[in-house]
Amino acid sequence: MNLQQAILRGASMAAFGAIGDRGLPVDVERYKQVRHLGNIGLRQLWQEHLDAYRLMDKGSFCYERFAQLVSDSGMLWPRTDTGRFRTDKDTLKDAAKAHGEPWASVYELVRSIAEGAVDGLKLGRDGRLYAAPKPFMTISGRSAPSTSEFLFLGPKWLRSLLQPPENKSLLQFDWSNQEYAIAAALSQDPAMMAAYSAGDPYLAFAKVAGAVPEVATKDSHPTERAAYKVVSLAVLMGMGVGSIGRQTGMGFFGGRELLRKHKETFPVFWSWSDAVASTGAAARDIETAFGLIYNPEDPAQFRPRTARNFLLQSTGSDMLRVAVLLLEDAGINVVATIHDAVVVECQTCESPEVEEIVVSLMEEASRITLWDRLTVRVDRPKVDPDRGEVTQVDHPYHFQDKKGIITWRKMASLLGLALDGNHG
Repeated sequence: MNLQQAILRGASMAAFGAIGDRGLPVDVERYKQVRHLGNIGLRQLWQEHLDAYRLMDKGSFCYERFAQLVSDSGMLWPRTDTGRFRTDKDTLKDAAKAHGEPWASVYELVRSIAEGAVDGLKLGRDGRLYAAPKPFMTISGRSAPSTSEFLFLGPKWLRSLLQPPENKSLLQFDWSNQEYAIAAALSQDPAMMAAYSAGDPYLAFAKVAGAVPEVATKDSHPTERAAYKVVSLAVLMGMGVGSIGRQTGMGFFGGRELLRKHKETFPVFWSWSDAVASTGAAARDIETAFGLIYNPEDPAQFRPRTARNFLLQSTGSDMLRVAVLLLEDAGINVVATIHDAVVVECQTCESPEVEEIVVSLMEEASRITLWDRLTVRVDRPKVDPDRGEVTQVDHPYHFQDKKGIITWRKMASLLGLALDGNHG
């Protein structure tokens, strides 16, 4: 690490400290009701009213019932070394993304009954939740706040506790397909960069591969797009044919064909990715522009899959740090960072101006991090209560996540809590 990189790292530590000190504003009455339940009461509530697939027994997740659900589905489910079906959160999250129900509900259940789901939340006297951001706690340099203390790492329905103070607003901004854009820019694959610039890289890939017609849209060909999205993201994480086949439901041979098409369509990316893995295998540093390095001291700990994914994840964390520094310098109050997103708090009357500033600075951060090769688009805050998605919230309304709002509405009804009319 050189002096400039060290100065940047120190400055970002101060910025993340400021974010942690601001806390997240919540509806205290909603919080008290949920916190009063505690983890034990929450498990009981789920078992009695919210466990649609009857996977709980005596307040705990029942593996035997889960195994039966997997067997009945006919899916090729990943197993542990002992032969049991995997029930970890990452496996369930992948299944939920690829196939929806019932796995989305199972994933939400597992997250909701996990230790510390609500017991770990820490409310200050000012009505705000506090959790230390803990930057640089992972190999990729990403933050790793406590999963039991940081609301955004809990089940999605918990986000409905968020409520800005009077005359204030909360706004969430996400980079669009950030890891895909990073892979395209770092590898300088012209086909991959063109796919990202087209707006929907997964559909663009499907069109180039001849899987859908040129006039195809996300709505007209959802199944094909979903399959090409799976393979596009799987290769970024170093997944193989088996994982692609499971996630798409197309089996081993279907997964192999999708992977073949990806290698055929994006050869420059694959040459770059292979070179990264070879660099790591030769015990040489794999390093980002801002000084994050992957090179295990013990050669036995080297993992080609980790090496391939490292530059994508670590460059993403660099991008977030640069954005946070730019936003702090512009006087924007960031109250949370979430992987590839930021949440800001501002005066409601200033929210249109703040939105433009945040989008502009996040795009600038992407150009700085990617050597001006590509601008990563930024998804603006949304107000769409019909779809259960409200990420631009003015007082007295509440934040709303489309993956958790149905569960929250059921819980609110059981707890006797009022909803926000068309909002959650």
